[in-house]
Amino acid sequence: MKKVMVAAVGLILSVTLFSCGPKPAANSQEAIATSKTKGSVEQQAEYLVGQAKNFLRKENYDEAIQTANYVLINIDQTSAEAQAVIAQAQQELQKVAQKKMDELQKQANKTMDDMKQNVKSWE
Repeated sequence: MKKVMVAAVGLILSVTLFSCGPKPAANSQEAIATSKTKGSVEQQAEYLVGQAKNFLRKENYDEAIQTANYVLINIDQTSAEAQAVIAQAQQELQKVAQKKMDELQKQANKTMDDMKQNVKSWE
């Protein structure tokens, strides 16, 4: 029993230690500033791409794009990961925009139907 408990605690500690990556940045400017403290340009690019992916997970698409663009413009013009982040963020923004357009169209249709009913009631 004691061995199982020790193994469980060890597993929890190792998962906790290895799953704790760099602190998520609040925005792309903070991520960029922090990246400049990293040693090599490869480390900077890796850090920034990680932050861009974190922004994607948080559905903060504009920050993801800004961060990935910084990588492409200033660090690694051929970064496939940064390009993939931008493509995914743009795709998600298109989905958000389409959803909003659908909602607005539905609302406009309801307003038109209501207006038609009001006009008919006046006749």
